[in-house]
Amino acid sequence: MTPLALRIPPPAWAGLLIVSLLGLAESRADDWPQWRGPNRDGVWRETGILETIPSAGLKVRWRARIGNGYSGPVVAQGRVFVTDHLVPSEVERVLCFEEATGQPLWVHSDPCDYEEMEYGNGPRASLKGHQGAINSLTFSPDGATLASGSGDETVRLWDAATGQQRTTLRGHRSGVTAIAYSPDGRTLSSAGRDDAVRLWELTADK
Repeated sequence: MTPLALRIPPPAWAGLLIVSLLGLAESRADDWPQWRGPNRDGVWRETGILETIPSAGLKVRWRARIGNGYSGPVVAQGRVFVTDHLVPSEVERVLCFEEATGQPLWVHSDPCDYEEMEYGNGPRASLKGHQGAINSLTFSPDGATLASGSGDETVRLWDAATGQQRTTLRGHRSGVTAIAYSPDGRTLSSAGRDDAVRLWELTADK
């Protein structure tokens, strides 16, 4: 997996998720499956995009009301993923939308008390199932699997289409800080605060 940290200041995404058309209406943009883009270099390699923003603004494709959060949206395989925090219910959520229409596909929520937490507006990244903060997220090269590395010393794999957890990888003796896929998607590497790097073979029988 290619590490995905999802860290964008809250004013960019707090309250409303807006998807705009930046180029030709019929063209489909490249996926943005991880932190800072496909190559983690902050470079957008699209062609045929607008040179200037029209005075009337960009055409909005769809909007979706969401809560506060520090995580930027991720786009992969026709789906948009984002996390938020709802008050006063004190719940963190992971939301998945259809990229083309904004139709909600699934939502997972988990109770989370922010009362004493620094930067309490919302999650950097969150997935139900981990018992600690999530430090890294990334999609498999085919966009079918989302991987998460957490302070609870585990790596978890999720079905990107349904949001259901597939498996948990254990072996680190301290929090997992980074994860990355091999280009062919068959191997996952993880690094942790235990000063260890582990390689996981993601084959059908392992």
